[in-house]
Amino acid sequence: MKNWFWQWIIVGLGLVIAARQGMNVWRLWRSGEQVRLAQTQVSQAEDKNRSLKARLAEVDTPEFIEREAREKLGYSKEGETILILPSPPPAAAEDLSDSRPNWQKWWDLYIRI
Repeated sequence: MKNWFWQWIIVGLGLVIAARQGMNVWRLWRSGEQVRLAQTQVSQAEDKNRSLKARLAEVDTPEFIEREAREKLGYSKEGETILILPSPPPAAAEDLSDSRPNWQKWWDLYIRI
């Protein structure tokens, strides 16, 4: 009977050790998922960094600066003249007091000249 008791103690300790090892394996597997997620985020950040560096290189050129100054600020080179055209007048508002049917208005507009 004493031998039987020690066998159950050893089996119990073995189960506890196996359970703890299983939990450690589970934690390692989860941390591997977190590493893969972090690697994905790093690659996305590197892609964004590359695109931002390309945009910075484009913005830093004299051609871009000149184009922005011309389009947004209205600047010009020496000797150039900036021509500003007036905006067209707004369309005349339709006379709301005209109670004729629409077909007569169309007739007057397109047929009677």
